[in-house]
Amino acid sequence: MIGSLRGTVVERMPDGRKLSIERVVFPAIVGEGALYAMATNDYWIDARRPDTYLDANLHLVHSGAAPAIHSAATVSEDVEVADAVVGAGARVGRGASLRRSVILPGAVVGRDAIVSGSLVMGVVGDGAVVIDSVIGKDGVVEAGEALSGIKRPDEPRG
Repeated sequence: MIGSLRGTVVERMPDGRKLSIERVVFPAIVGEGALYAMATNDYWIDARRPDTYLDANLHLVHSGAAPAIHSAATVSEDVEVADAVVGAGARVGRGASLRRSVILPGAVVGRDAIVSGSLVMGVVGDGAVVIDSVIGKDGVVEAGEALSGIKRPDEPRG
């Protein structure tokens, strides 16, 4: 079972900026003497890093809580899907190979592309190879390009 946060906790989280709930919100509630805990067998994972986000999605598929391929995804019949998740509205072309990856809603993976150990929100062109990478919503991997260990577009520097 996947738990959720109560409204009173969510209300303490400011809109539009990053926040560490365990370093900001929970200590404030502790200071008020209002934080309580309850033992549970629920599944909990901090999924803010790409590797833990990938693990959490694969756990949901392995446990039967979510399908590997969403019914609203378009995946050609000859696509290899091994330990991967394909979200709603995603499109995966003929001959592509998806291994231990999450293809998020609306993402596009071209014909004969290989995606392994990666998160894809943007576009992976025909015949491209993407390994251990994060392709963001505005990220594009050109046809035939090979990437390993890349974030695209690059994270903004502040």
